[in-house]
Amino acid sequence: MTESSRRRLLAVAVGVIATAGAGCLDESSVEPDESSEDDTDGDDSNALANAVTADATVEYPAFVDDDVRVTDDGQEIEYSGSESAFVLAAQFEGADATADELRVSRDLDSDVPTAYIAPVVDSDSVTYHVFANGPFVDHADWTLVELVDNTPADERQASFDDLQAGVFHLETSADADGLVVVDGGQDALEAGTATLVGIHRRGTDTETESVPQVAFDIERLDDEATVELTHTGGDHLEGDAVVVEVDGDRHENPFGVETVTAGETATMEDVPTGAELTVIYDDGETATVMTTAKIE
Repeated sequence: MTESSRRRLLAVAVGVIATAGAGCLDESSVEPDESSEDDTDGDDSNALANAVTADATVEYPAFVDDDVRVTDDGQEIEYSGSESAFVLAAQFEGADATADELRVSRDLDSDVPTAYIAPVVDSDSVTYHVFANGPFVDHADWTLVELVDNTPADERQASFDDLQAGVFHLETSADADGLVVVDGGQDALEAGTATLVGIHRRGTDTETESVPQVAFDIERLDDEATVELTHTGGDHLEGDAVVVEVDGDRHENPFGVETVTAGETATMEDVPTGAELTVIYDDGETATVMTTAKIE
């Protein structure tokens, strides 16, 4: 996992996976907001007439009137003159999605499930436009989960409409600082196994800014029973706050040092093939998943 993709993933994971349990929502407790149903009227359709090119490329931010800056890969968005900034990311079965599993891209012309979430900001709320290709729509029975203050606030079935040949669209407007399109809904988020495309609004979110930014390398040794976890770059970590779970078995301070810096390595023994390894930063107030990997 690259550092840039890990940062994008953390921005969503902090608001979704690491805090999903805090919401403690189940399907019966969610009341859909009538004002944020994912349907469009005729005027909306006209507004989106030029939102996607004939070759299935989302023309964002061209179809938005505001001054919006988007990075070349389309995964970081900033509204000029405001505190609104967004990051997008994709996960496949709880880990950073590869390009042949699931894509976040404005280019929807692909056999790989691909989606793009385009936010339109006004003074009171954000309208999230979700564009997707056919393989994405067919991949799962998708659920929309809105995030308010990093907590799931609304969950409902995703309903896509045909926009043009091979391109589908839905939109939802709400006072939400994030949106996740997820297979399995809240249960998958809590289990840490979610396949999702998500967007998170950074703005003044101090919780997201406080999450350690770290890259790890995970390697199985030749004895096929030992796994090494190495801090390869990024923030220093308090050793006592680092936890590694192997198939749910908790190992506290696996590095055995007071401060974990780049180059420090933790050794995990008797790790079976196929085990799920999760690295967590738990400062006593918030537990954040920093990375996960399936050990082959």
